[in-house]
Amino acid sequence: MSECPFLCCPSGDDCNDMKKQTESTLTSDLWGSNEYLKEIGEYNLKISRYRTIEDPVEDAMDTLSHKKYFPCLELFSGVSAHIIRDKLVRKYAWAIPTLEALTAIAKYPSIVEIGAGTGYWAYLLKGMGVDVVCYDIAIENKPPENVWHFIENGDEKRVDEHADRALFLCWPNYATPMAANCLKRYKGDTLIYIGEGSEGCTGDGEFHEILENEWCVIETIEILKWSGIHDHLWIYHRNQ
Repeated sequence: MSECPFLCCPSGDDCNDMKKQTESTLTSDLWGSNEYLKEIGEYNLKISRYRTIEDPVEDAMDTLSHKKYFPCLELFSGVSAHIIRDKLVRKYAWAIPTLEALTAIAKYPSIVEIGAGTGYWAYLLKGMGVDVVCYDIAIENKPPENVWHFIENGDEKRVDEHADRALFLCWPNYATPMAANCLKRYKGDTLIYIGEGSEGCTGDGEFHEILENEWCVIETIEILKWSGIHDHLWIYHRNQ
């Protein structure tokens, strides 16, 4: 068995398959315009495998081969990994775009994004033919250093104008009512959410309670994560 390139992996064969899939994703034509991935590639990193926190342990004798894993970036360089992540999330986005995630989102031809930050995900989605309207209050108050897509100044109230679009929330602010307010005002039927679960650092308790009671997950996509982060892409439809 060859040396395994991942941590916590069930077998070398599984790891080699995952390595091939990851390399294929990172070198696809789409990444030709993905500056985020290019800059990540400048650092010495390895992709580790961690068990998803949602996976229940059914048996104490459960073997690693029966558990589900997601790819996670671990950076090793002369600079602290925390400093690298802090630099890149502010330059691009809190979540790392992957081909699978972008393809899943691109099924929805028109999207409204609240709290768009730099507009990086919108920029990539636009390249895939998606019509994205972006809003963020920081554009007027504290604009980001890099803006990748046109962003209008506006908060959650702007969802009132876009019931015909899917709502996109990517890492909504932690412990603030913004994300919950978006759901309470939004009249459409599709939510695209990237962030952590109810015990994580995105949204507030009311937001996650509304998701649980009024929305149904129709698709979950694992995205490439920064080490120690547990974000996912969830696509929800409103309960009928």
